[in-house]
Amino acid sequence: MNPLQNRRGQIIDGHGKPVRLRGVNLGNWLLVEGYLLAGPNEPEHRIRACMAEVVGASQTRAFYRKYQDAYIQASDLRRIRRWGFNFVRIPFNYRLFLPSPQGRLYARDGWKRLDWVIKQCSRLGLYCLLDLHAAPGAQNADWHSDSPGKPGLWDSPKDQEETTALWGKIARRYRDEPAVAGYDLLNEPVASSTVPVMRLYRRCLEAIREAGDHHLVFLEGTRWSDDFEGLDEMDDPQLVYSPHFYKPAAFVLHLDPDAAYPGEIEGKYWNKQTLRGELERFHRLGQKSSRPVLIGEFGVHRRCPCCHAETRWVKEALGLFESFEFHWTYWVYKALDGPCFPNGLLQLPGNPSWLRREGAKCGWQNFGRVLARSGREILSAMDSRHFREDPIVLEELQRAVRS
Repeated sequence: MNPLQNRRGQIIDGHGKPVRLRGVNLGNWLLVEGYLLAGPNEPEHRIRACMAEVVGASQTRAFYRKYQDAYIQASDLRRIRRWGFNFVRIPFNYRLFLPSPQGRLYARDGWKRLDWVIKQCSRLGLYCLLDLHAAPGAQNADWHSDSPGKPGLWDSPKDQEETTALWGKIARRYRDEPAVAGYDLLNEPVASSTVPVMRLYRRCLEAIREAGDHHLVFLEGTRWSDDFEGLDEMDDPQLVYSPHFYKPAAFVLHLDPDAAYPGEIEGKYWNKQTLRGELERFHRLGQKSSRPVLIGEFGVHRRCPCCHAETRWVKEALGLFESFEFHWTYWVYKALDGPCFPNGLLQLPGNPSWLRREGAKCGWQNFGRVLARSGREILSAMDSRHFREDPIVLEELQRAVRS
């Protein structure tokens, strides 16, 4: 594989050949999310704490080590390559690398996990993006940053220093890895403005370059990677903008079960032209700064196998990405599937007793109870052999890859 670089707004490999990155997110692997485990959205440390209340901290750590072994395997990466994708985005939790207040619930084996997945990607010709999904102190107040309920990163010099130092360590370890497409510094930061975000980005970027690392660096805007005001002032030739696209949210995330696409949603009519208007500003931003654009996350909650509105949204969004020459990674590769938010290209069918989708307690809330007896059934089910494909959405993604 050849290392990737930016040349006048186009990603090229070491031979100067243009590369279009298209792939999937390996969400719920190195940072678990409640809805992807068919339960309520809680930060990961709370999910683990609920298990530890039943079986203790050591068994909780042991369970999640085995969970990570089972959830993403070499066969999953081969499947992704076989589907035709050339790229994976890898969300991870800083707690797998650094001490934290909930450290007893985490096995700090992040280096082992990243070493393994990068090696597998290199063998298969897959590029990978390392995504700091949960930073020290939390970059937003949401569950997916493993937040205690507030974005503490922006008020804590210590957490900012740890974030900067972590990127320096990552850069020193992987600076010569051509399978690494680059580094996504912070997933969906939410701050009072882009000013503190840019300040921290500059520090992380400096740490990466001081380590002798020249990989691409991917920048997300504030307000869940939607607001990029001022980020064009960042001074480095190897930057990529990485917005996320979940619009209209009431439809895409299934927050309003009656929402239909195309149609009027929350007082605004949404169709392909509306989507185009939302995406054009990212295209203009990239053109203005001669920087590529990666749609780091987009996806849809599929309401039923025979519903076609979601498929139309995916098809039209992908068509716009291609017309703007955006790179993209679909959210998400696999999921146990809850009632809201995007579900996976692979989904676990059925409703085993440990899942209880219909129960007052469901999904991960039952893991500790079952683990107290035996966790083998849960861990076995996490193997992708037991999941089924969403052929319709997958077909649309593959059609875009072939275009």
